[in-house]
Amino acid sequence: MPAISRREFLYQGTALAAIPFLSRGSIFSSGTAQAFHIGYSAITWGGKDMDAIKDISSAGYKGIQLRSNLLAEYGNSPEKVKAALDAAHLSLAMFSSGSANINTGNDEAVIQQHISNAKFVKALGGSDMQITNSSRPKEGNPSKKICKNMDACSMK
Repeated sequence: MPAISRREFLYQGTALAAIPFLSRGSIFSSGTAQAFHIGYSAITWGGKDMDAIKDISSAGYKGIQLRSNLLAEYGNSPEKVKAALDAAHLSLAMFSSGSANINTGNDEAVIQQHISNAKFVKALGGSDMQITNSSRPKEGNPSKKICKNMDACSMK
């Protein structure tokens, strides 16, 4: 199979994702039309988020998922990322804030990092963050204590 460019992949992926909705004209919920937009994640650009913003926009997407790796360069200047999103007519669909492992001895630092990330997301006009947790046991369900601690973190 011949290799295809990232741009071609985006175009084909968008077309495939739209197929179920083309025959309906629009998506209905309780008889009223609901807007439905498809976004794309910048992860496949290997940390070149500004390039991802331009490419994802040029492929016709309306939203983008950015990750916390861009904080190293833009954490103190969210206005630069916001300007790039605005110029590309993209909204921040999701921000992947990283891991929230607890009970590692630095719980407060982890909480404060995600609070800082939430402020960054707000500056970008976003409203949603994805936080992962690899402290869940490999097998079985997490204990009530782990769930309680994670809930306490989400309440701060």
